[in-house]
Amino acid sequence: MKEQLQRILKTASKRFSKYGYKKTSIEEIAGDLRMVKSSLYHYFRSKNELYFETINYEINNYIDRLKSELSSVEKKEEFPSKYFGIKNKFFEEYPLFKELFDDWKEEELKLIVNKLAKKIAQKEIEALEEYFENCKMEKRKSKKLAALSYSLSLWILISSNYNLTGVLEEAILTEILNEHLIY
Repeated sequence: MKEQLQRILKTASKRFSKYGYKKTSIEEIAGDLRMVKSSLYHYFRSKNELYFETINYEINNYIDRLKSELSSVEKKEEFPSKYFGIKNKFFEEYPLFKELFDDWKEEELKLIVNKLAKKIAQKEIEALEEYFENCKMEKRKSKKLAALSYSLSLWILISSNYNLTGVLEEAILTEILNEHLIY
């Protein structure tokens, strides 16, 4: 059952990423899965529930990947480029979020997107705190570094995906972060 649920969520993510929430139907997702529509209702009560479970599934995949990638960092100097590299590819590797954040201007999505952005930020900051604590850093400092790292990464994400001019470049952000990375 768990494998089938993952298969449904992966398929739904692809469809929602490509066509968005409004242009995707339960019938289309069921068709992609070679299932009948009623079978999907065994797992989810509505398209809305499937959509939010798909988003949660993608958030968890991202956080798991982040933790895995960061666990391979052995030297403090490697952290910024590894972390910023992951963030820089966020929308490319998780297109469901690009679709969602591109539609944030629509009134009915503003509240949803804000809640999801906060949820992603909270989980990501917790993963960063865990990373810094595993580096034998005191808890107070790990919290500050996690928040700083996350904030700086947003500059990269925004500048690389929305072609904004005048924002800090990755090299400058890496330098700022390295100044604070004294383990």
